[in-house]
Amino acid sequence: MSLNLDPAALERARRFSVYGLLLLAAVLFVQWIPGSGAGIPRDFGQYLTAAEIVKARDADALYFVDAMTGITTPEFPGSAYQGYVEKAGLEHASYYIYAPWVGVLYIPFTFVSPHLAFLAMYALNWLFTVVAFVLLAQLLPRAGALASALAFLLLVHSYPFRHALEAGQLSLLVFLLFVLMAHAHQRNRDVETGVWWALATGLKLFPVLFLPYFLITRRWKALAAFAGVGVVLLGVSVAVSDVAAVGRFLELTREYGGYTTTRATNFSLVALLVRLTEGGSLDLWTVQPIPPTIALVQKAVAGGLLLAVLASVWRAMRAGGFWALPLSFALMTTWVLTSPANVWSHQMTALALPLAVAGAVGIAANGMSGLWPFLWGGAWAGLLAFDLYIRAGSGDGAGPMIYAAVVAPFAGILLLYILLFWMCWSVPRRTAAP
Repeated sequence: MSLNLDPAALERARRFSVYGLLLLAAVLFVQWIPGSGAGIPRDFGQYLTAAEIVKARDADALYFVDAMTGITTPEFPGSAYQGYVEKAGLEHASYYIYAPWVGVLYIPFTFVSPHLAFLAMYALNWLFTVVAFVLLAQLLPRAGALASALAFLLLVHSYPFRHALEAGQLSLLVFLLFVLMAHAHQRNRDVETGVWWALATGLKLFPVLFLPYFLITRRWKALAAFAGVGVVLLGVSVAVSDVAAVGRFLELTREYGGYTTTRATNFSLVALLVRLTEGGSLDLWTVQPIPPTIALVQKAVAGGLLLAVLASVWRAMRAGGFWALPLSFALMTTWVLTSPANVWSHQMTALALPLAVAGAVGIAANGMSGLWPFLWGGAWAGLLAFDLYIRAGSGDGAGPMIYAAVVAPFAGILLLYILLFWMCWSVPRRTAAP
C-alpha cells in the first residue's frame, strides 16, 4: 500500500518537524544551562577583560607579553591585565589574542554580573545556531530542509558544539557568518558575501583562507567588499586602542601560528603528527614550537589539498548545474576549517555547513550512488566518536579505544573530503535545479 500526501500535508509535516527541532533545542538549552555556581570559563573571561580594557582606553594592557608566555601562563599577578580581570569580576581569564575591535562587542556584557553575562552569551550561541540552520534549510530547496534537520540533530549532540557552549566561544557566531556567506554567495550577492567574510575573518583570522576560492571564481566585488570592511575593522581597532597595540596583535598572531599543543581538543594535522612522533599529553595544556619537519609536512599537505580543492571547484563551475556553487563552497569551507596549524574542536561546529550541503546533494541529486550515505554517516561518526574520550575523563594511559576516539575526527574529516571531491567531479555535470 502506498501513501500519497498532497502538498498541503507535506507542508504541515515540514512545519511539525521544525517545531519538533525547536522543542529539542529548548530542552537541551534548559538541560545544559550554566548554574549559578558554575565558574566563568577562561575563554569567555578574556572577552570580558578585553571589554574592560577597551572601555578604559588602556591599550598598553593588551598584548603585553609574547605568545608563548601568554598562552602558557594562567595568571599575570601585578600586571595591568590581571587588574582588569579582577575589575570584570573574574577569578581568571585566558590571555587575550583577538583583535582590539572584538573587545567592543563585549562592552554591553560588562554592565551585568559575569554570570549573567555568560548566560547571555550561552543564549546568544543557541540563537546563532538556530538561525544558522534555518538559513541552511533555505539554502537548498526541498532536500536542504531535511539535510539541515539531520545535521542539527547530530551537531547538538557532538562535543564540538558543547565545547563552544561551555567555553562561551565565538565559533558558533563564525559558523553563522559562514552560513550567511553561503546564503549570499548562492544568490550571487557578492558584496554581501564579502561583508560576512570580512566579519568572520575579523573575529577568528583563519577565514582569510577563503581568498584563493574567491580569486579562482573571480568574485571581484566580494574581494573588494572584504577589503573595504577589513579596513574599517582595522580603523576601529586603532581607534579603541592605538597603532602600537594593533602592531603587537599582528606580531602575536604570527608567533601563535608557530606553536601547537598535543591536547586532544586540537584537531589539527600538526597536533596529530606531534602526538605520533613525539608523544605528549592528551589532557594537559602543554604548548611547544612546531617541529620544522612537521611544519613542512603540514604545509605540503595543506598546499596539496588546496590545489585539489581549487581544481575541483574549477571543474564543478565549468560543468555548471544547480549544485556547482554550493558544493564548491562546501569543499572550500572544509579546507578552510581543517588546514590551519591549530584547529580547536569548537571550530568544527562549522563543518555542519559542508555536511548539510553534502546531505542535501545526496538526497536530491539525480543518479547518486548508494555509497554516499556511508561516507556521510562515517564523517559524522568520526566527529561524534570523540565523545568517548571526553566521557572517559582522561586519555593519558588509557587503552586503544580512547586513542581511537581521539583519532576518529581525522577519519571523519577524510571521509568528508572524499565525499565532497566525488560530488564536485560527478554531480554538477549531470544535474539541473531540483
